[in-house]
This record gives sequence, C-alpha cells and structure tokens, in this order.
Amino acid sequence: HAILEVWHTATKVRRDVIVVGSTEQTHTEEFLNDGKYVRCALVDNNPWQCVAAPASQANLQDPLGGAAGDIHGRDVTVTDDTIAGHAVKCYTVAASSSTSKPSKFCLSDENEPLSIDGGDGKPTTATNYDLNPDNSVFSAYPAQVVGDSSNT
Repeated sequence: HAILEVWHTATKVRRDVIVVGSTEQTHTEEFLNDGKYVRCALVDNNPWQCVAAPASQANLQDPLGGAAGDIHGRDVTVTDDTIAGHAVKCYTVAASSSTSKPSKFCLSDENEPLSIDGGDGKPTTATNYDLNPDNSVFSAYPAQVVGDSSNT
C-alpha cells in the first residue's frame, strides 16, 4: 500500500510518499521551495539521502508525469469527490486495450494530485493535504542535501 501527503502554498510544494511492500518500505520526500528542488529517499533501513536538482527536473510541476499525453484519443469521465477533506475533480481514463484497466487521477483546485491509480487497482490517495502549513515543512530535510551550494 502507499501513503501520500501533500503540503502546498503559492510558491512551495512538499509531497511525501511512503510505499510499503511485502519485503521493503520506501519513503520519498520532495520539496519545491521558491524555485529550489530537493528529493530525499529512504529505502528500508538505509540512511536517508537527499539530492538537490534544478527546479525544472521536479515532477511536482507535472505531478502526473505527463499523463495528459496518455489520454489522447481516449474517453475521459470527470466526477467530483472529496479527498482528505478537500474537493477534487477526478478523471477516469478509459483503458487503452481490452487487457488493461482504466486509470484514474483526482486533482485539487490547486492541481495537486490527491489520488492516482495508474490502472493497477492500487491507488495512492492522500491522507493529508495542507494549504496553510508552517513554513518549516518546506525545508525540514531529513538529511544533508548533496549538490546544494546553499546548504552548510
């Protein structure tokens, strides 16, 4: 199963994803803070690792990884729902073949993904979505950031 948490302001986004498998757990934390992008990962019991990258590499601007390109020519059904206490628009995309399943993603009014199901029947749905977070949420890196010249 997976856990998704999102914090969002006009210029900052933090997205945490915890994926628990049968034999391992992976936890990622992504920060987009005033044009600075940091991605941190923790796999099993290994130490946290954080890496700075150009903001242009952050998929937080395109959180669905280009899913819009995958819907070209397919039927899309739009519904309204509520996730983590926030109104969302959900887009169900018809399956691309008779052997695949439909995919579904739900976006907040700020276009943050609060639920993503790529068609595998294992959606990742937000348990928390905070639009007024404390500013420290966006710089609370769990480890030293590699490649960040401003980090001392």
